Formats: sequence, structure tokens, C-alpha cells
Amino acid sequence: MRFTTPGVATQGSALEANAATTHVDGFLVSAGVPAWMTARLDIADPVANAFLLGFVPGASALAPADGLYLVSAAASADVNLIVENNGAAQEVQLVGTLAAGPTGFIDIALYWDGIVAAAQFPGGGGSFIPLVANLPAVGLNATLTMVEGAGGATTFDVDLLAFGGGR
Repeated sequence: MRFTTPGVATQGSALEANAATTHVDGFLVSAGVPAWMTARLDIADPVANAFLLGFVPGASALAPADGLYLVSAAASADVNLIVENNGAAQEVQLVGTLAAGPTGFIDIALYWDGIVAAAQFPGGGGSFIPLVANLPAVGLNATLTMVEGAGGATTFDVDLLAFGGGR
């Protein structure tokens, strides 16, 4: 699928899975319950624009109050693995750095095995955060969001987006 941002800073596109389960918003990140998400993306200008991949309450923001996600802010090449609970970042770990300009397809992944949050990034990079406390206590949606920075309209192609885990 190809998505094109609208050419206005801070506006963009999102894919969000809102699972029909007993948890109104999908997944619960809790001790002993695994969850994972992986994507294969081609981002036209990954440094000028921002993206989020992970489990958050909604697709409307790149700085959610709760979640387990990978995020790259506009005008930054850094991709961070973040665990957020009630508006406070519990853990922030640098996962890797994106190259400027077209990326070609890159594979990124986020894993939660019930104890440890982990990310895989191009070039074999990865980060691990052991967590058992201060996890988000709300239902979370599997989400991919792309928001443009000041660089104007851009595209991103999604070749693969998959997620799963316990609920």
C-alpha cells in the first residue's frame, strides 16, 4: 500500500487495528502475555518526517500517554523504543538511526514477551528493555502512523504489517 501525506506539517496517515475482543481497544500489555508487531516499510524521507510503530491507545498522536512503541520524531534520524504509562515515559531506549533520503524497504519489529520489550532494526541493531512494573494499564491498538515534518508531502509504502499476541 502507498500512503501520501497531505503536504501540511504535522498531518499524516495512520493504520490502526482495533481488535474486537473483550478489551475494548485491543491488546493489553501485561506481565506474562506476549505481543509482537513487525513492518516492512519504504519511507521516502524518514528523517524529515515522523513515524510510530507499536501498541498505543489511538493513532492520532506520535506522543501517546500510554503504549509500547518505536518512534522517530520529525527532523531526527533516531528511532527509540518507548514504554509509556499514564503520560510518563517509563523507559526510552535508542534502537538505531535511519539514513537520510529514500530508505528502500526496511524491516523493523517490536516484541514483548511478557517480561522484556525488544526491537529489531536494519543492520542487525536491537534493544532490550526488561520490564515487569509500570506497564500501560489500558487497551492498546496495533498502530502505524506517519506524520510529515516541515519537508512537504511525502510517501511511504507498506509491504508488510503484521501483529499478534495474547489478549
